[in-house]
Amino acid sequence: MSARAFTFDQFVDLHGQAKASPRQRQHLNIHASHEAPFQRLFIAFGLDSYVRPHRHHLVPKDETLIAAQGLLGVIVFDDAGQVVQQLKLGTERHATPRHAAPRRAAPR
Repeated sequence: MSARAFTFDQFVDLHGQAKASPRQRQHLNIHASHEAPFQRLFIAFGLDSYVRPHRHHLVPKDETLIAAQGLLGVIVFDDAGQVVQQLKLGTERHATPRHAAPRRAAPR
């Protein structure tokens, strides 16, 4: 077993690639190959990026989403296409000013 380290510069570069991409996103694979039993990757999303609803029919897979920076909205659908869950991942603390919630005045 070996450990793999990721640097801040790699994430800065990944974010820059996402901003330059027409789809406003870029992957950094952690898994060794597409045949690996678990597909792990970092995805940098631009502010206007959108991922269409999808599911894995042929080989059912769970997906784990972690917002390392910023905010990510997630909508989960059932098999009939009905919304069963809505999530906001991340925190306003890490949001860009354009998407941040208004700050409240500190209590006196």
